[in-house]
Amino acid sequence: MAPETPGSIHEGGELGYSLSHAFGAAFDNPELIAACVVGDGEAETGPLATAWHSNKFLNPVTDGAVLPILHLNRFKIANPTVLARITSEQLADLMRGYGYEPFFVEGDDPRDHASADDLHVRYRRGAHSRHSAVRA
Repeated sequence: MAPETPGSIHEGGELGYSLSHAFGAAFDNPELIAACVVGDGEAETGPLATAWHSNKFLNPVTDGAVLPILHLNRFKIANPTVLARITSEQLADLMRGYGYEPFFVEGDDPRDHASADDLHVRYRRGAHSRHSAVRA
């Protein structure tokens, strides 16, 4: 299995490449939304820190979209993560600085969460409106 293989799931091995793989899958696939779950420990690696900027290369007319999902469980192997030590407002500002509009889903009661369909519609609408004027 490899990132260029349709339907492949990349897990294990060196950390930091999940988001790069998701963006690779989205390029040249205009109908694809690649959902990518990133652990907060992995988010601290150099490759992943760089991969957040891959959205600047996507063209919503010719490419798919990437939906990064940050799983903020607050721990890595040895200690708390940096992202666990900042406030929600600081985390939201960081993600906006990277070019994303963050949606927070917290707690364990699904009735408190936006539906997946609602998030999908909001994400696609936001991705196209942000980039279409610049890159269409």
